[in-house]
Amino acid sequence: TSTGPDRLRRQIGEADAVLSGTPNCHDSYSGTPKSTLDCCSLDESSGTTVGVLEAAAGAGPWSARVHLRTVSRTLRAWTRPKAGKVTDSQSLIADDGILYGQLRQRLRRLGRKLAGYANLARYPGLTETAAAATARGEACD
Repeated sequence: TSTGPDRLRRQIGEADAVLSGTPNCHDSYSGTPKSTLDCCSLDESSGTTVGVLEAAAGAGPWSARVHLRTVSRTLRAWTRPKAGKVTDSQSLIADDGILYGQLRQRLRRLGRKLAGYANLARYPGLTETAAAATARGEACD
């Protein structure tokens, strides 16, 4: 039988894309994504498409997104050009779901765009096309 970390490494290695989300904890990401990233090596994460999402009780400063993106890039993952953020999360998300319709739509759009970029790094021609679209502002959230 495989251990939790072994199973996690296998799932990340087989994933088309990964959404890495975190609450903002002391201007960085929480221990949960840190533990997840610590389980990964270049073997599992190289070329994996990663989207980043940060939630905060206030209006920012949004440094956790930068930190998650930096660590993902260090592991040679391909990170989405734009990251998601949830401001005032304590008033927008409840135990039974997302309370604010526009936030729900933005998060769904983030998921669709992440799925659209899945496996992108494995297809060089698509990577060039996506980079050109991003430069024109077409791939941005």
